[in-house]
Amino acid sequence: IAWNYLLLRSLENLSDASRRLEIAETVLRKQVHSNFVTLALVNAEANNPIPPLCTIFVRLFLLQGVANKMRNCNDTAAEKLEWARVLCQQLRVSCPPDRVEILCGAYCVEPSTAISALRKFNGDPDAAGNFIASLREDETRTAKRRKRQHNLGRCANNSDFVNLDLLQTLSDLLGFQGASNNTDDRQDDQSTSNMICSGLLRLTNNNMELSLALYNEIGDQGVLQRAGQLDKDTGICRPTIRKEFEVSDVDVASLVSMGVEEERGRNALRATGSVEDALNLLLKDDDNTCDSPGKKVNGNHINNGQGKLSHPDESGEGSLSSSANETDDCGDVNMNANDFLMEELGHALSNDSKGMLEKEWLGVDLKEEWELIEEYS
Repeated sequence: IAWNYLLLRSLENLSDASRRLEIAETVLRKQVHSNFVTLALVNAEANNPIPPLCTIFVRLFLLQGVANKMRNCNDTAAEKLEWARVLCQQLRVSCPPDRVEILCGAYCVEPSTAISALRKFNGDPDAAGNFIASLREDETRTAKRRKRQHNLGRCANNSDFVNLDLLQTLSDLLGFQGASNNTDDRQDDQSTSNMICSGLLRLTNNNMELSLALYNEIGDQGVLQRAGQLDKDTGICRPTIRKEFEVSDVDVASLVSMGVEEERGRNALRATGSVEDALNLLLKDDDNTCDSPGKKVNGNHINNGQGKLSHPDESGEGSLSSSANETDDCGDVNMNANDFLMEELGHALSNDSKGMLEKEWLGVDLKEEWELIEEYS
């Protein structure tokens, strides 16, 4: 509030500015070591590197200096403005505009990110560039982990998500060779082994001992059934996992000899696995087609086993694939909603106040602060 008043050149109209700034200083000093400001001033005067978090204290001391100057407390005002000048000058030295521009162009980042990185490494552009690259990789990795956790669903307590590190450990203990901790491929999570491991952790709220005990008690199918019920309770949509059977040319020839088109016969065999079941599926398809006037009939329609016609795509997959895609979309919508909520409430849910201060302030260029310091000094 005091900063906005100062930018409007009307800080004198904020009658309690000094009291507000004293409270702000008390809160800010609690976030750092008791000697943080003293050591920073000593190092700045000696032209040594200072912590980037000094950025917020530049603005604080500037505001206190101006507020005291308007109250005619000139000695205090001069001291505060000098502190602001010393800290601001040293912070600006570490991030000259040409280096900031180079980093922005090389890594396609905002100036604030480049400035923050340069301050962390005392103006070293190489170290700052490496830091930006590693930070981007970490952010990408974290985003993928968070997305995967949303896809797997919440635990039974409806607050925690699956611990991905425990997921890999549990997979190894149960001897599932197919289980994976890969965050890049969502299809891995639809494998039976991963569904079992993630289901166990969800059902036991990430308790490894209870997960092992539950698996020994109810087995694979029991875990999948309970996890499926948990999905229903928490409103999670999952893509249908469809098993495809291998198709032999002999079986295809058998169906063709009965008057079935080759492509229809191959699709039916892929869905059922035997000539007899494929024939029954095709017959049911024909019956449903006759009972559904107005629907176009062609040789590519097969039945999905629920009285609904489906049309295979170019890969030969039918409505189950389409429903899986629709379910994928549903899952993505839920994930996006959760991500949006987490983003909106991120600061409120975080207990790392110092980390929040650093993220907000490390990239400030201090240009406005420096001009005001010059003006009021």
